[in-house]
Amino acid sequence: MNNNILDFPLILRKTFLSKKIILGSTLFIFTLILGTVYSKFGIDLHHQGIMYNAAKSILDGKKLYVDAYYHYGPIVAYLHSFSLLIFGDKLFSIQFFTVFCYSIFYVQIFIFLSKNFNIFFCFIFSLIWSLFSPYLVVDFLPWSSVVILIPFTFLLYSFIYMKPTKWLILFWGILVSIIFFSRQSVGIPLIILMPFCLFLRYDINTRLKFYFLIGLITVIIFFVIQMQLNDNLFHYINSALFGQFQFVGKSVGIESATSFKSILSLLKIIIKCFIIEHIYFEKYSFFWRLLLILFFVPTLLNLKKSYNTNNVDEFKLKLSIFILAASSLVQIFPVPDIRHYFWSFSPIIPFILVESFNYYKRVLARKSDFELFFIYIFITFFLIFTLLTLNYRVTSGFFNYKEYNEESSKYSILKGMKLNSAEKYFFDTTFNFNGKITVPESNFEPLMLKYFSIQDSVIFKNIISNYPIANDTNQRYLKISGFKGYRQLIRNNGRIAYFNKDTLYFKILK
Repeated sequence: MNNNILDFPLILRKTFLSKKIILGSTLFIFTLILGTVYSKFGIDLHHQGIMYNAAKSILDGKKLYVDAYYHYGPIVAYLHSFSLLIFGDKLFSIQFFTVFCYSIFYVQIFIFLSKNFNIFFCFIFSLIWSLFSPYLVVDFLPWSSVVILIPFTFLLYSFIYMKPTKWLILFWGILVSIIFFSRQSVGIPLIILMPFCLFLRYDINTRLKFYFLIGLITVIIFFVIQMQLNDNLFHYINSALFGQFQFVGKSVGIESATSFKSILSLLKIIIKCFIIEHIYFEKYSFFWRLLLILFFVPTLLNLKKSYNTNNVDEFKLKLSIFILAASSLVQIFPVPDIRHYFWSFSPIIPFILVESFNYYKRVLARKSDFELFFIYIFITFFLIFTLLTLNYRVTSGFFNYKEYNEESSKYSILKGMKLNSAEKYFFDTTFNFNGKITVPESNFEPLMLKYFSIQDSVIFKNIISNYPIANDTNQRYLKISGFKGYRQLIRNNGRIAYFNKDTLYFKILK
């Protein structure tokens, strides 16, 4: 009898772990099936073309950044190339790899949440959050942002919950460099902020903190040497680093970041992007504004409480976690898109719940009726917009599921992809995957989606003479017509691209 009593905690722990494994596996399978279904719907030639073209070029033995235009870090391109090798040379291969990344991530937030909440609540919440996935509304993108959800979420989770050893800190350095060589817009802020976060940690001595730099620099040196030997280091710097800054500067209308006026203009644009501007493809932008409040207000009030208690070590520790979490939001700028918001908030959604719940418990303990009143008002608004947004996702998902039921047998690259009737007509009758249109090397202008001047553009003259889809012009600009209904009259603002060689994009006049 005594042995049974002594064994009870072990039995309970085993039962909990088995439930955790079952629920985590169920979540993984559900999100894998959901993502696989929706990864087949629709073609976004602008975004998918960039990612596929880079992967295909590597698979064909070409040099990234030299023979293939690409403006992100090389890691995702190599992963996509490997997926083409494993699953076949078709667009769906890199789509499916991205689905797999999504599913791993959803299990991660389930584990993240289970450190603080009931396991069944964690499962239901993670399931619901998967239904907020932007691919239920817009085209499924094999973007680098999805891949880095995995290392960033682990970085934040381990930073909060794991005991910092030299090997873990070394691994943090490796993770940050991996994020950088996958997506610079997240990696650059992390490289700047992570050392500061480590500096604030009282539980990590100075000697151990240097292990982060060792991990970071080792991976950076590896990629620098690899690219130098491959003769594409200069092209990487020009396209992926300077090109990114050029893109951001031009897209927000800031030509120089050195003048005080430009900095002020940039701050105004950032504020508009986060707080004012409508989120592209999102019906209820207010949901994300409320989530932004839910991130900042409870966390900052919890920080204020730690500061007021004169517990300097606890305050600096919590501040370091807050800074690391806040760095995830950098992807929202400069394009307030439904996907960017989802990718930015997803790694920190467990952190938001924990901080909000901790603040709520403190208010309850203080029995502050005034604060509780505002909390309940906020919760009511937040739940209303959560349900509205969730309904928008699910309704859009059902609509797209019914709409995309066609396939094109003309191109092997589209094998497994589902099209609507207008897309099928477009690809079967007017599109030419073999047309060779090149863009000057490292020229970032195509991503700006600017109108090209016909008078000054040899490319446009070639399109006008060789491509039937370009059949309407005015004095300066090219206008696309002749395929009414295609992607809701070109839902993505008239972007047209080609998977082969480098990629050209242009905009229709409305």
